[in-house]
Amino acid sequence: MHSNKRTTDPAVEPITADELDTHLRGDGVLAANEGDFLESVITAAREYVEEFTRRALITQSYTLVMDSWPSVKNEGLGWWDGVREGSISQDLQGHVELPMGPLQSITSVTTYAADNTSTVFDSSNYFIDSNQTPGQLVLNTGTVWPSFTRTRNGIEIVYVAGYGNNATDVPGALKMAVKQLAAHWYENREYTKTQSDQNQAPAPLHVQSILNRWKVKRL
Repeated sequence: MHSNKRTTDPAVEPITADELDTHLRGDGVLAANEGDFLESVITAAREYVEEFTRRALITQSYTLVMDSWPSVKNEGLGWWDGVREGSISQDLQGHVELPMGPLQSITSVTTYAADNTSTVFDSSNYFIDSNQTPGQLVLNTGTVWPSFTRTRNGIEIVYVAGYGNNATDVPGALKMAVKQLAAHWYENREYTKTQSDQNQAPAPLHVQSILNRWKVKRL
């Protein structure tokens, strides 16, 4: 079991209220009169794009919490003797896939004992592989995962993901998806129907087609 939560929001959005105003042909009127609402739909659109594609657009921090180190067969804990005192390395993967990308850095890896005391796993024991998508935390050769005894949320990995600190760092297609989705939500403040009259979707088909091409598949 694991969870992944954003712990530091991006400092800026991939597009501005003025850019969305121009896209909507508002001639500055919308940004002047409804700037707060434009910014809110931009944020909502960016979050939707990020969640769907598993790509953080602007630099932000995440915390991944796990109950166990991933096993080779992804079948739970791998080997353990009842109190999680250690692991046999061949039964555990030598890496942890970090859910959001592009991976920039790893801030910390912490394990917890049954009494909730914490131990930081030294960064000399691992490296990051940002060439993979999604990125990975990889053990150095000869290193094993640290032990932990807390039965729930015993492992915590804090990492940084995103294309960069500025809107100009975000790929153009993803910026366009945010802009088009924000415009759609501004003009249609309720869900729009897809080609099937029985289904409804929060993103129009032309936006969804962009997102499908950028969606990160699990390794």
